[in-house]
Amino acid sequence: MNSPSSFDTGVLVRRLSSYSPLSDADVAALKRADRSPVGYSRQDDIIRPGDAPPLLFIESGWALRYLPMTDGDQQVVQVLLPGDIVDRAAFLPGARTITAVKCATDIRACALCPRAMHEAVSERPNVARALWLGVMLDENRLLEHVARLGRRSSAEALAHLLLELRHLHKRIGAMEGETLTVPLAQPDIGDLLGITPVHVSRTISSLRHAGLIEMDRPTLRFLDVKRMSLFCGFDPAYLEAGPGPA
Repeated sequence: MNSPSSFDTGVLVRRLSSYSPLSDADVAALKRADRSPVGYSRQDDIIRPGDAPPLLFIESGWALRYLPMTDGDQQVVQVLLPGDIVDRAAFLPGARTITAVKCATDIRACALCPRAMHEAVSERPNVARALWLGVMLDENRLLEHVARLGRRSSAEALAHLLLELRHLHKRIGAMEGETLTVPLAQPDIGDLLGITPVHVSRTISSLRHAGLIEMDRPTLRFLDVKRMSLFCGFDPAYLEAGPGPA
């Protein structure tokens, strides 16, 4: 872990604003919750099962929420992106988490003051609404992930995951055109989809040969979003709290 010299709530504000409009006073309340910056290196654990998690949001980088298995493997259940709060259990004093979060890349995070965040939620209805919508959409993502694991082929599941990541980045204006940097290693994708790294490689090749994507790791380019969506049954409604990107 290291300590960056400066940080910015802008990423969090953009994420929450994508759920519900925030006034200048709402943004000021969020800025008052700024406490301290913190940095983590790739493969660092941010939290472990049983921890009382710190109240952090990700400013830059990707992290993975996972459940450790008794055989030493892990099931990744969520990709955490810039603007995501690492664990919302941190809003509840004394709450413990059952999941772990590790860094898929170097992470730049911002620690928030729990008291100031509680004040923002209690005094600013727009902030409370945005946070609750974020909780709802996180649950939607988890339910879709269950369906992805149980009811889709590996090619459909990977296509669906990539389209989800595309949509989330488009929503906060963090993607240029149809090109997305995906810094996940093949074992990470395998742990997300419950398949081996070799199978991940074959599945990426199948999407490439179908003319749906180009990939020169870590750069991914979407070639035909409409056809890819039809192929895997992707409907972005589960990611939407209101009007979103095309």
